[in-house]
Amino acid sequence: MYLTKGPTLPERLRPDDWDEVAKAARARGMTPFMAAKMQPWLLASFLEIPACLFPLPQGADEGLDKLLIDLAQAEGMPIAALEPYDGVLKIFAQIPPADQMALLRQTVAMQAQSDDMAKTLADSYFAGDSRLFWAYTGKALLDLPGMTKSEADRTMAFIDHAMISSRNAAWVPVLETTAQRGTILAAFVALHLSGETGILNLLARNGWTIQALNL
Repeated sequence: MYLTKGPTLPERLRPDDWDEVAKAARARGMTPFMAAKMQPWLLASFLEIPACLFPLPQGADEGLDKLLIDLAQAEGMPIAALEPYDGVLKIFAQIPPADQMALLRQTVAMQAQSDDMAKTLADSYFAGDSRLFWAYTGKALLDLPGMTKSEADRTMAFIDHAMISSRNAAWVPVLETTAQRGTILAAFVALHLSGETGILNLLARNGWTIQALNL
């Protein structure tokens, strides 16, 4: 998670780019000294959290997944993971250094929009339109100065494969094997549901019936 050898981030970035990174880090309560030693992918993930959410409110770590776990434990229901706890960390660690730096620069370049994008994400989630936010993210990336369509498409395809579609393919056998033992409830980020390689389509291709519940 941290740079233990080689140049630090200020040494890898142009001075003006590092100044923007340091500014974004300070806005979230992190000293530039700490940011300088973080892996680029980790710092980019941290800077994706809008500055308006800091300091994090009390109970911010008790999201929907935590609530579901608490309910299951209170009822004595077994809990299992869809993937190892360090699965996402390993995915990010395998990203080539140049791509990690590009991801960090793109994240910082979108800082002016981060608060608005957080609101848009929340609104689209509760409206059941999470896929719309994915399209909006691609459009916002394309609007960055100097960004070409081919580079934006490559970035979105890379993120989709690394964080969404490849994990969907790995999760489906886990879901199907577990479901053979009885009714299950699976909770994961809504963006994993939609798209040609989404969980719903993958299950449907295997013969499962998909029905939306009106909540």
